[in-house]
Amino acid sequence: MLIGQAEEELDALTKLENDYYFNQEMKNEVLENMSCRPKYTNYLDMKEVINKSTYVASKRIMAIYSLKKETETTIQELRKLLKTLPEDDQPYME
Repeated sequence: MLIGQAEEELDALTKLENDYYFNQEMKNEVLENMSCRPKYTNYLDMKEVINKSTYVASKRIMAIYSLKKETETTIQELRKLLKTLPEDDQPYME
């Protein structure tokens, strides 16, 4: 049960990581389009907002990486503990 919860958490973190990379691709595409020929009067404001978000996004992806590593370690530890449990003489039956 605990392993299942940890694996679900790992899946959620992986989805979050994929969303981050998708957003990075979109940001790069926007910056590339903006560098070709600015068409908006707020071009500089848009570019500044996009560039400032890079620092915050990189901090968040590092947090995701550390949470994923922590979750993977927890799963490994739980599996090791599960192997050390003694056999149950009278297993629970439904």
